[in-house]
Amino acid sequence: MFPDEAACMAYLERARWSDGFICDHCGLLGEPYRFANRPGVFRCRHCTRDTSLTAGTVMERTHTPLSVWFWAA
Repeated sequence: MFPDEAACMAYLERARWSDGFICDHCGLLGEPYRFANRPGVFRCRHCTRDTSLTAGTVMERTHTPLSVWFWAA
């Protein structure tokens, strides 16, 4: 079900923002900026603040790959 990091990130994104991205800082609902070299970071188009996909979870600030976390769970 989770063969790679991209699948894990896509699942977390759907679980966290099932109705679409909502900025933690300004509360704006909409499509965030996405970075090719930072796939787990989203930038709000309104306030330009960054939000990590794992912020506020037990996986916050970890260096362990998401696939290992998912396997452990």
